[in-house]
Amino acid sequence: MTESDDHPIDSQRSKHAPQNIYDEPIFFEGYRRLRQNDTGLNGALEVPALRALLPDLSGKHILDIGCGFGDFARHARSQGAHSVTALDVSENMISEAKRLTTDDNILYLKSSIEDFSPRHGQFDLVVSSMALHYVEEYAAVTRKVFNALSPEGRFIFSVEHPICTAHPVGWIRDAGGNLAAWPVDHYQREENAALHGL
Repeated sequence: MTESDDHPIDSQRSKHAPQNIYDEPIFFEGYRRLRQNDTGLNGALEVPALRALLPDLSGKHILDIGCGFGDFARHARSQGAHSVTALDVSENMISEAKRLTTDDNILYLKSSIEDFSPRHGQFDLVVSSMALHYVEEYAAVTRKVFNALSPEGRFIFSVEHPICTAHPVGWIRDAGGNLAAWPVDHYQREENAALHGL
């Protein structure tokens, strides 16, 4: 499918560009290898947990926020979803998703949820896998999602746990080089990590 008036992107863009490390070539290639081999926590824990929460997808019109390589979009269609509109801010992600997909009922759009303008009640289900922790104004996004849902619609999402970002140094090793501890200092501090180069 191609972009149409049924799925407009706001002409008034967000005042701040969304986080998009996935278009950095080295990071993207590492992430692509990780996800292709399903060696990360996404494949082992998050994907099965999110899918266990899904309703029957038959005939549903679905919005996928932060679609990545389009795995969920293709899964939803295999489970009978009528259509999937899949958003991602990364040109690399959208290009790879299109390359991996042969389905005219999946529409991939390079867009953030902040810049996307769905019609009122347009979707029966909105799904976001590990993407909403990147948005700057969470409340505004949830209001947009609520307005986009049909009366019986559902919003199912996952976010990165703060333990992953609290003190971004990873494992600390002891004098012998063995894994000793993973510090979680500053666990409750809320701020934009990008301002500190993290």
